[in-house]
Amino acid sequence: MKAACFSKEKKRLVVAEVQRPVPESDQALIRVAAVGICGSDFTLFSSGTLPDGYIMGHEVAGVIVETGKDVKEFSAGDRVVVRPAGCGLCFMCESGHPHLCSAKLAVGTGSLMGGYAEYIRVPQRMLMGVPNDVSLSDAALVDTIAVACHGISRADVRAGEDAVIFGAGPIGLSALMVLKHMGAARLGAVEVNEQRRQFAAEFGAQFVCSPREEGYQQRLREAFSGVGPDAALEFAGRADAIKDALDIVRPAGRVALVGVTFESLVIYPITITMREVSIFPVFSTRAVDNETALAFIRQRRNDAGSLISDVIDIDSLPAVFSDLVGGALKKKVLIEFFRE
Repeated sequence: MKAACFSKEKKRLVVAEVQRPVPESDQALIRVAAVGICGSDFTLFSSGTLPDGYIMGHEVAGVIVETGKDVKEFSAGDRVVVRPAGCGLCFMCESGHPHLCSAKLAVGTGSLMGGYAEYIRVPQRMLMGVPNDVSLSDAALVDTIAVACHGISRADVRAGEDAVIFGAGPIGLSALMVLKHMGAARLGAVEVNEQRRQFAAEFGAQFVCSPREEGYQQRLREAFSGVGPDAALEFAGRADAIKDALDIVRPAGRVALVGVTFESLVIYPITITMREVSIFPVFSTRAVDNETALAFIRQRRNDAGSLISDVIDIDSLPAVFSDLVGGALKKKVLIEFFRE
């Protein structure tokens, strides 16, 4: 089968013919229809930890072509989307937190090869069925939208409340889309890049600004009743964005930290304590988030589809991936192998 593999020697993705995987007893073999390129793939790619020949890609939708003998919940021909993590055996998985799996068993980011390939094998517990009225290309957006849903849920944002996102990449845009749909009162977006600020406005942000504008925090507070929004969701993965989110939210507000950063950050606890600001770290997705995202896609098909800016084939992936790592601006890029 054809796959885009990491070449340690060339330090880039290379399209190659590799052996098609054989499903183990609890696994299903999936013919990949579409897979999204995720920002976490760039982090993994740049980390220096990828082994030679590794296949990334965890935002996978496709059709089951074969199942192991112990697979009872799915059959050949079923349309599915992959839920990326969880060994199903450790304490965290058994306690209902497979996204925090102690074994770090994950598709495309851990020990299981990912979906930048024509076929992928996945344990049945990591699969979720896709209704016939949802295209597999749209289903490949489930994980992106689910991360946004997880952040919104952790910050307990409700209809009628105000919220600001920091970072208008695909997940931040997904959050705006979901927040608008659920009836948020006023939405704001903080984004360095001008084109992404335009995207944020298109996706429902009434107040859009650059963090490089002098005094932007005060202007944003004033836009939200003079005290700041009820919730701030940080998707940029930047220490300065985290600090600004904590500063800008109103007293008794909530901040969800979704973006990933290795930067250090100095916080004076008294500035949080005296305002009783709640902080909610967010990692990956839970089953409920995937279900919420899939339901959103079914209800708001056109909105979800507007996340997709580019659809490419596997042969184009290495060049496009290099461009994205280099800072090229897109919304969601999908690699499509086939259409039904």
